[in-house]
Amino acid sequence: MQHRSRTHRVHRRRPSKRRWLKVVVFIALALPLAAVGALWMCFDDAPRVVYEGDLSQQSYEKAQEFIESHDPRTVGEGGVQTLVASEDEVNLVVNYAARRFHQAAARVALHPGAAVVHASVPVPSSPFGPWLNVQAVVRESPGLPVVDKLKLGAVRVPSFLADYALERILERYGAGEQGRVAKDMVKHVAFTDSQVKVVYEWRQDLVKRALSTLTSQDDQERFRAYSARLFQTVEGARRRNSMSLAELMTPLFRLAQQRSAEGNAAKENRAAIITLAFFATDRSLSTLIPAAASWPAPVPVTVTLGGRDDLAKHFLVSAALALEGGSALSDAIGVRKEVDDAKRFDRDREGFSFQDLVADKAGARFGSLAVKSPQKIQRGIAAGVKEADFMPPHKDLAENIPEPEFRKRYGGVGAPAYNNVVADIETRVARAPLLR
Repeated sequence: MQHRSRTHRVHRRRPSKRRWLKVVVFIALALPLAAVGALWMCFDDAPRVVYEGDLSQQSYEKAQEFIESHDPRTVGEGGVQTLVASEDEVNLVVNYAARRFHQAAARVALHPGAAVVHASVPVPSSPFGPWLNVQAVVRESPGLPVVDKLKLGAVRVPSFLADYALERILERYGAGEQGRVAKDMVKHVAFTDSQVKVVYEWRQDLVKRALSTLTSQDDQERFRAYSARLFQTVEGARRRNSMSLAELMTPLFRLAQQRSAEGNAAKENRAAIITLAFFATDRSLSTLIPAAASWPAPVPVTVTLGGRDDLAKHFLVSAALALEGGSALSDAIGVRKEVDDAKRFDRDREGFSFQDLVADKAGARFGSLAVKSPQKIQRGIAAGVKEADFMPPHKDLAENIPEPEFRKRYGGVGAPAYNNVVADIETRVARAPLLR
């Protein structure tokens, strides 16, 4: 009996081992599948948030005015400033900033002690779905608000993982360092049911860190290369007072063509255009890249297009704006301020200029092609470019038109007579050899 009992016990152990083996195999297979399934549920086929506010040019200008009115640089070293914004202002500025993600949109609802954020961010490269829909509840804390609840798509993220998940999202979109700068800068954020109050400190070291987040190390190296080529070009011109934009474009885009052999042609073109835009508008790259303050700087030269410096500015500013698409970098370049300056310039002359509009549209087309067809643009310029290759005929178009006469002759912006002139301008732009 004793022998039979031992045999029986042995036979009972063997099925137990098999069952454990099956469990281990099941877990080994199920965990990765569950992880993929959870990741799949984070993404959607459509955005859940569409900003319903006014997204006109006027609304963007209003957002820019709000940002400029709270420019922290108006506070001295070590200065503490308080920013107060209404819920409408928060949503306007947030969606203004969301333009850097193209079709991204957000909706913020303020409550006492907390804010509820809904956002939809396009992720076209995702194999799980083109949209990441985010829902978050952020609550007051001694410094930056903390994420109390977070939902990515249909997946609820545990609170202890929420801050980590948010950091990963910021890193994914290149805003990780910006988040760390904000954490060092912000002292307190308070929410009510109608306002948000932000108390922050502005220090010079944080300024440099904030600026450095706008350009990667690779981009900074690119800007340095084009700044050096621009310096050589201007110095070689024997200190002339003015130079044609075509004269400056050719050597910079020859360099872009050379560097693109082992690099990214669109990024090279972008750096070349922004370098030219800074130079033509008499701005220093050090306002964007602090390290640029130590780079050799070319002597100031008036950059002209069609013999006029204002047309060169219009062209390059529009090209830079087309490149950046309203991103944080385009704000740093100051393209919107330059456009506003151009508008004020037109008003000072008490007239509207269709010739300026030609430069605007040609520049926008050039900036767009520089990233969409980068090698084509490089070949066209490197071979030796003339102004007529990228600036259509414009001297026959009216300018300095007083507002009453403008409305009488063209009916105002958007009227049929005005649209006919604009259509003619667009046809001219499309026929320019470099812009085809």
